[in-house]
Amino acid sequence: MVNLPNTCIILSDGVEYDVTNGNLARPEFAEVVHRYQKKDVGNLAKGISVDNQKDAEIIRELLENGSKPVKNKEFSDLVDQNIGDGYGNDFVVKPTNIDKDYEKNRFLDLKKPMVPQILFSNMSKDVYLDQVHRPRHYNGSGSAPLFGNFMEPFSKTPWYAIPMIWIPCITYFFMQSCTGIPVPLAFTMFFIGLGVWSIVEYFMHRCLFHLDEYTPDHPVFLTLHFLFHGVHHFLPADRYRLVMPPTLFIFFATPWYRLVRLILPYHLAIAGFSGGVFGYVCYDLTHYFLHHKRLPHGYFTELKTWHLDHHYKDYKTAFGVTSSFWDRVFGTLGPSLTNKAPADTVKVK
Repeated sequence: MVNLPNTCIILSDGVEYDVTNGNLARPEFAEVVHRYQKKDVGNLAKGISVDNQKDAEIIRELLENGSKPVKNKEFSDLVDQNIGDGYGNDFVVKPTNIDKDYEKNRFLDLKKPMVPQILFSNMSKDVYLDQVHRPRHYNGSGSAPLFGNFMEPFSKTPWYAIPMIWIPCITYFFMQSCTGIPVPLAFTMFFIGLGVWSIVEYFMHRCLFHLDEYTPDHPVFLTLHFLFHGVHHFLPADRYRLVMPPTLFIFFATPWYRLVRLILPYHLAIAGFSGGVFGYVCYDLTHYFLHHKRLPHGYFTELKTWHLDHHYKDYKTAFGVTSSFWDRVFGTLGPSLTNKAPADTVKVK
């Protein structure tokens, strides 16, 4: 007779499964759970390198009929917990042991291009979402290979490219607007556009980048999720995949520009759109500095803690990056502002 803990956990493909309610009254089931407690049984369940066929059959029955996945819990022994020192403004990332991480999780091997691993995998959406929201740090703030081909350089954007590219464009179009409407009206439209950006920022992050559970369970859609935002949650300290590549921004901005032009005359439209693009530039630069710079005490310190909550504690809250205003309006405040730790957290030591 074996002694089992109150909660019995086995692992399969990097996901924890609670099998406490499985048929553990049967001695052979209890012995198997005892033998594989906190061990990954993914290969066993799939029949890969099986030495004990009976164990494999019991594991499959437990996973199919007597288990429930435990997702987005604290880091257990799945990955290297030593991901950083301090928190908030004092947070300093530590490199993930990528060999240990892959050995335990069998999710993504960071020595190989990540996109093909997702695109040609048979992983389920539950496994993908569970793992992609567990942060890793590749060589601290380095960039793991994404495509592994000629597209690799196009996946990286230094932060300073954002103001260098977009500030001249904003200036040109705002000055152009002033040739067709009074300057006070142009400034009014500019600030209206800036305000509109703040709500676009919130809903873009919450409803587009975090489709998460609404993402179709297919490798193609999981790959798109990863490229749009998943890679940032998986490797949040990556310096060169943090701000939005200019081509991706054009892809998102073009429909908005056409909508504004449909509603407003040209000069009013470009004045307002200039304000919206300026809001985007402030967002991207703020986002970069929240991850990579020690900020002045006060508002920006609180903002940094707030954003780290989104990555390291509860990715289903704290969607605002430049402000918590819309999170307050829509009830998605993060743990640091609610003073209440969520049930599902990522532990930072």
